[in-house]
Amino acid sequence: MFTGNENKIETIKIEPIRFEPGTVEITPDSQTQLTHLAEFLRGSPSIRLSLSPVISRPDVESLKTQRIISRAQERERKQLLTELSAAMTYLFMERFPKHRLPKTMDEMIAALRKEEEIPEDAVQALNVRRVKVASETLLRLATVPPERLVVSERYAGIGAAGDGRVELARPGPAHIRRLIRGLHVQEEAGPDPWLEGEAVAVLRRWKVGRREH
Repeated sequence: MFTGNENKIETIKIEPIRFEPGTVEITPDSQTQLTHLAEFLRGSPSIRLSLSPVISRPDVESLKTQRIISRAQERERKQLLTELSAAMTYLFMERFPKHRLPKTMDEMIAALRKEEEIPEDAVQALNVRRVKVASETLLRLATVPPERLVVSERYAGIGAAGDGRVELARPGPAHIRRLIRGLHVQEEAGPDPWLEGEAVAVLRRWKVGRREH
C-alpha cells in the first residue's frame, strides 16, 4: 500500500475493490482488502479516499448475457414455453433467420452476445451500485465519517482491461480546491471537523505564503 525510502512514505497505492463480472458481489480477495483498508483509515484520520468505478470487458460480456437471458425468460413466460432453450431458439432465429441453428444454448447466447449493445443507463446503474456497495462496506468496517470517502467525477471507459472494480486513491487537486472554497465559507462560522486533512494543510500553506509576501 505504501512506497518510499528511508522509512518515509512518499506515495500511497491502494489495490482496487474488485467485483464478480457484471455484479455487485465483491470478490473474496477484495473482502480481505477492505478489512485491511478499514484498519488503515481508522489509523489515518486525515486521509480521504476517492472512489472511481471501472467497467471491464468481462463486465460487458456478463451484462450482455444477462440482457439476453432476461429477454428469453420474458419470451418463455409470454408464450408459455416449458424450457428456456426453446425461448432462446426463438430469439436466435429472429436475429439470424438465415443462419444454421447452433447445437447448444450456450452457442446461441455467444452468437447473440456479439450483436448485443449495452445501454448507457445499464452501465451507469452498475457503476452507482458498485460505488454504493464499496463505500457502505468500507464505512461499516472502518466506522469513520462518510465525508472521508468521495465519489470521483472521473469514470474510465466501458470495457477496460482487468476485473470490474472500484479504484481508490487520494482526492486530486480539483477536489482539494473545492474543499478550500468550503473552508473559506466556513471560516466565519467556525471550523468544520470534516474539512480537516488535505484541504486544511493546503489552506494553511496558502495563508503562510500570503503573509510572506
